[in-house]
Amino acid sequence: MAAAIYAACREMGTPRTLNDIMEENIARIDRLLVFELSLKVPNIDIKRCIFKVAGKASVTENTKRQALSIMKEIGKKQISAGKDPMGLAATTVYAACLKTGEIRTQSEIASASGITEVTIRNRYKELKSNLELNERQSHHVNYL
Repeated sequence: MAAAIYAACREMGTPRTLNDIMEENIARIDRLLVFELSLKVPNIDIKRCIFKVAGKASVTENTKRQALSIMKEIGKKQISAGKDPMGLAATTVYAACLKTGEIRTQSEIASASGITEVTIRNRYKELKSNLELNERQSHHVNYL
């Protein structure tokens, strides 16, 4: 099925990688299985995702605490619904880096989390419009 979709995308000139198609299909099939089999799947703990991303990106404890603080604000404002937990975790780590002045690019955080820079950029724009994210501009170049 994925190969047929990939071939159709190539024919239509739609820029999609085989990995993009595979990830979308796996996610769709996972949702279908959970629904059809009435599975009780526990929610992913975003804090664990934050620790995973922060560890792989080798950020300081202060930045990890800032990321958790940002995540707490996200929870209070209920703006995380429907968002990929790993994408949200990566974005909070990126935002925390900006806040603490710890220099990490979107590319570095994306690599540490296994998500795309585009996801970080989009989630960050959403967070910035819903939260007060103060950045240390003098110590960090904003990549938006």
